[in-house]
Amino acid sequence: MPNIDLVVQDTLFRFRLKVLKLLPVWEWVQANNPSGDLPYHNNTHLYHMARIADQLLLTSNLYVGRKPEVALVLACLFHDFDHSGGKLSDRENIDRAIAGLRWFAETGLGQKTRDRGIDFDEVEALIRVTEFPFIHTPTTELERCIRDADVLYSFSTVGVAHVVGGLRKEIAVMTGNMIEPKAFVEKQREFVNGLHLYTEPGRYLWQKARTIVLDEQIRYIKDTYGLVQ
Repeated sequence: MPNIDLVVQDTLFRFRLKVLKLLPVWEWVQANNPSGDLPYHNNTHLYHMARIADQLLLTSNLYVGRKPEVALVLACLFHDFDHSGGKLSDRENIDRAIAGLRWFAETGLGQKTRDRGIDFDEVEALIRVTEFPFIHTPTTELERCIRDADVLYSFSTVGVAHVVGGLRKEIAVMTGNMIEPKAFVEKQREFVNGLHLYTEPGRYLWQKARTIVLDEQIRYIKDTYGLVQ
């Protein structure tokens, strides 16, 4: 039985993509993203991260029109395009994502997006803000939204399994070592508790949900691996 929260989220955000005239772009990403099936940095991550960033911008009351919203969501949909899944540095992953964006920009659909007045250089700059470990300090509201959304994905309904299961697998590719589930969640506890959120709604969510999220990760480990806290 599908999770009703996910059904609602998916339905509402697909409508948002339709309103922003980005639904065909999302369909293009799904069809062309070489890393769409990775354990963590996959199409699901792109989609829900874009959903969260859009919500942060809408609730910040600081957005100034349709074009910034489109630029933000477009950057989210491409920010981990063609991700290496742990084989390369994140600087290289970012370069691959931007190469994917430029590939899209040369298509007929990309040209239609550009004709709407969307600045692809701005979209590229937003993508670079997501490089991890974080080396860029967000300075604009769009940059703050994309940075917060990237980390808040793990707070979403779909994020828990992808963090504990999927992200561990990709880190193992990078390090050659699969971290034990409980040890990984302890590292996650340090990471989540040490987060710095840049948007007011992001900080509010972090304060309210971080304990619940970490408990959910422990519960996922217990249910999936038969381990107890």
